[in-house]
Amino acid sequence: MNEAVTLSTEIKKQSLTTREAAQYIGFSVDAMKKSRIQGSLCGERPPKFVRIGKKTIRYLINDLDEWLNQRIAMKQSLRNSRKRVASAVTPSLHQPTTRQ
Repeated sequence: MNEAVTLSTEIKKQSLTTREAAQYIGFSVDAMKKSRIQGSLCGERPPKFVRIGKKTIRYLINDLDEWLNQRIAMKQSLRNSRKRVASAVTPSLHQPTTRQ
């Protein structure tokens, strides 16, 4: 019995309620609730969640961190690709001009 209580306590330490998870990743509680139903949060797959019973929802902190890191990596990749496109299209201001 003691092991079950300890495990339950550990899970609680590693998980957040919907309100806490929303604050953790910077979204509203309503957006989090809708994302579970629609399967999308701002056009992307929402963070994983765990349903405990009929009404209790928990978000594991590791899953939220992974979701945030994926978003950061995706934005950096998009930003880098835009820079490459812009530099290919825009001539450098430092290129010497030749006069004839």
